[in-house]
Amino acid sequence: MLRAVNGGVIAAYKEVTGFIPMSQLSDRYVENADEFIGQTLDVLVTRVDAKRNRALFSHKAILLAEKQKLISGIRDSISVGDIVEGTVMRFTDYGAFVRHRRNRRTTPYLRDFMG
Repeated sequence: MLRAVNGGVIAAYKEVTGFIPMSQLSDRYVENADEFIGQTLDVLVTRVDAKRNRALFSHKAILLAEKQKLISGIRDSISVGDIVEGTVMRFTDYGAFVRHRRNRRTTPYLRDFMG
């Protein structure tokens, strides 16, 4: 990341200069783009203007793809009827949030506790 500008940051890859909008810097709210200056991030090229040698990048797309891959791996590793060890994080009107050892939150409904 080279410098912060209004609405995002300017980044460079080889000879191509690109813009990363604030909304595409992270999968969370970013208040100040300055925290990204000097960092090296993996980005997805979302648009290229070959005439002007510029591009539009997204780091958020990379983060979301990584999360989706992690979630898919977790889903593939558990099945209905599996017994897993976990910690009840909180109760709600409709069930409980449980964190099991792979750091995945699940929400079993109250009917699951009632038998």
